[in-house]
Amino acid sequence: RMIGAEIRYSRLGYWVRAAPFGFINVKVETPNGTRVILKPHPTESAWVIKMFELRCLGTLSDQQIVDDINNSGYKSRLNLVRDPKDRTKIIKQRGGQKLTLKGFWRYLQNPIFAGINLVNWTKDNPQKGKFDGLVSIETFNKANKGKITISEENGGIKIYHWHAPEYLVKKGVHNADYPYKRVVMCPHCNRPLYGSASRGKLGKYYPAYHCNKRGHYFRVSKTDFDETIKKFVQNIKLAPGFSDALVKAVLDEWNKRESMEHTDETNLDNRIMELKTEETRTGGTLKYLTSEVGVKYVEQELVKIASSIAELMAQKEKNIRSKPTDMHIVMVYIKYFLEHFEDLILSGTNSIMKAQYFGVLFNIAPNYQEILSGTPKIADIIELNKDYAMSQNQLVTSLGLEPKLPG
Repeated sequence: RMIGAEIRYSRLGYWVRAAPFGFINVKVETPNGTRVILKPHPTESAWVIKMFELRCLGTLSDQQIVDDINNSGYKSRLNLVRDPKDRTKIIKQRGGQKLTLKGFWRYLQNPIFAGINLVNWTKDNPQKGKFDGLVSIETFNKANKGKITISEENGGIKIYHWHAPEYLVKKGVHNADYPYKRVVMCPHCNRPLYGSASRGKLGKYYPAYHCNKRGHYFRVSKTDFDETIKKFVQNIKLAPGFSDALVKAVLDEWNKRESMEHTDETNLDNRIMELKTEETRTGGTLKYLTSEVGVKYVEQELVKIASSIAELMAQKEKNIRSKPTDMHIVMVYIKYFLEHFEDLILSGTNSIMKAQYFGVLFNIAPNYQEILSGTPKIADIIELNKDYAMSQNQLVTSLGLEPKLPG
């Protein structure tokens, strides 16, 4: 019966054993009766906190931290060993030792110092204790550097051991060596290209984009591929003044729509005020009613009005939360892209970002043959550039997309 009760109280977050190093047991009144929780030890807790703080600081090695803790007076807790035949006789004492490197690591990996109760009875379901830890969960995770991680998920606690390094966890499709393989498609199957380097007989590697695993063969060396991208981008010309005209037109249309939305918001507020007035007026008639049927009818009307008000308030709150980013800021970025897209695509240092900027030029991801011939489906904003050039009586052939003829 005692063991069953200890298991139950452990799973509720209380402590049922001897206090670990750094804590003392304290009995308190709880909804479950008088129970034991942990409180910081007057002297031991300072050593434990210092261990975590120095490890998080990262300026000292583990051995230097151990030496620092020992110099501050650390001694392990003393335990008395009694004679099994005569419990009144003390045979020896255990403890009173200086901190060792392995002991230091054991302290760092014990979740109890973050207030997480992880005894054998709660190992499958760690519980947040009914007491505060000596350090926060964030400090605990930072000090352990991924060896053990405490995570609060869905209102519960999860403990992970040896999380994989980031470069192993985030194995995305983007590769800095072949950034265009998800942006430019295969001309045969219109599916993303592969990127890899094959090894020649002399041990030299030849990087290339290819699509030779789907029943057909396509391969272009990385050097030729990048040169094709470069020539295509250099052939895109924007009409002088196009970016300013585009920004002005977009902002004018945006301001017009904002004005309409403001009118809708005003109408929404007016409707809410009308319903509240009607609710007050309808509620005031209750004191004059004597018929039970009349009272019931008025109560139903009040419920309907309250429901309508709640719906309108929810709609108003939704509109407030869904307010978009300032369009003026958005257009500043768009204008900058239009005026510097060649530098962003060809002269940037981040190859992944360069490929993403290149993808912005198209409505649909083009295939390599379309890029080579200069006939892809370019983005609407580039098409608008042609219309603007014609409206300004400028030469479209020199301002739009200049196709490259085969050969």
